Amino acid sequence: MDSAVAAADEVARFFEGGHIMDVGAGAGHYLRSLKHRLNDPFSYTGVDSTLDYVRVANEVWRGEKRARFVAGDVFALPFKDGIADVVMCCNVLLHLPAVATPLRELVRVSRRHVLVRMLVGDRGFRVKEIEGDEIGDDGEPARYNWYNIYPQSYIERLLGSDPRIRTVTITADRAFDPQRIERAATDSGAANATRIVGGWQVNGYVLQPWHFVHAELNPL
Repeated sequence: MDSAVAAADEVARFFEGGHIMDVGAGAGHYLRSLKHRLNDPFSYTGVDSTLDYVRVANEVWRGEKRARFVAGDVFALPFKDGIADVVMCCNVLLHLPAVATPLRELVRVSRRHVLVRMLVGDRGFRVKEIEGDEIGDDGEPARYNWYNIYPQSYIERLLGSDPRIRTVTITADRAFDPQRIERAATDSGAANATRIVGGWQVNGYVLQPWHFVHAELNPL
């Protein structure tokens, strides 16, 4: 995944060794990119709310002594304060109904840095992607996924209200190959494949203004 490589490159800009926590780790593709990119040794905790991902990741990475994968909810992470030097969370927050509590949790369990990859723009939109044709009791679609874009000013204000945060930097993630994304979309033939329109990634009808949000924290 291009995003895993880009996230590892971002972490490499400030990482000086220690413990990395990856919230929304899936089956461990971010760990693979971190191992290839980071020069300093590190221990790793991958966290995911999907138990099947945690099971698969622990099986795939069973020979990695300094890595573990555990189940956890980003709204209430099962860890003490400041447990990790770096806490990263990529491609997760756009799919949540709200981000204030998850961001607070990411900051809480971090000692030094938080890195989030999410959809950030000049304007914000709450988007529900409808799944299937099932109708709920209220006549509305019964199943959907969130696909939210947040204004940069909102994210800056939200994080800026936390006294532990020293600086917040928000930068566009342009570390992807547009031609490779287009080839992959064409080859897959999937209706929800990501395409390139005007230099932006687009999924379905939704523009994807991917950004990295990096919060540097005051020491505990």
